Amino acid sequence: SFINNGVVEALLEEKKKGKVRFIGFSCHNPDIIDRFYEVADFSTLMIPVNFVSTEFVDKNYKKLVKNDIGIMGMKPLGGGRIEDARVSLKYINQYEKVVPVIGMQSIEELEENLELINIKEPLDVVQLGERLSGRQEVGGSSPLISTNRSRPVRNMVDPCFLGLEKTD
Repeated sequence: SFINNGVVEALLEEKKKGKVRFIGFSCHNPDIIDRFYEVADFSTLMIPVNFVSTEFVDKNYKKLVKNDIGIMGMKPLGGGRIEDARVSLKYINQYEKVVPVIGMQSIEELEENLELINIKEPLDVVQLGERLSGRQEVGGSSPLISTNRSRPVRNMVDPCFLGLEKTD
């Protein structure tokens, strides 16, 4: 893992030199987040945040907020599997410290997401309950599924931009 291969140590050294201002992690396992606190003074964390993957916010949200860690919510639409963007973003908006990272493929999706991102109305508990009851169906045959909604975000920050050697 990157924790044991020298990457964190290199980032901490570059932070001391002023070349790196902030250190952040991303993960898909909510149980390893405590390990990040042990290895580095980090500023941000990118984790799945959606009404299908609730374990991240259930286990970690309060501690991250208490420690002033920026939270980027990846997969707000379940990696493209959740069809109802309105309910998904209303769910995320109840966590005021989470910034959703939404993959898009078209201007239409961008416009829709910009319209939905600032939803101020509260999440309808009945509506969410209906969606949560379908959590087991996501990935199978369900009205929640869309195969062309969201795409993975890759190479968000080019290592060359940071003055680091790019490796595969």
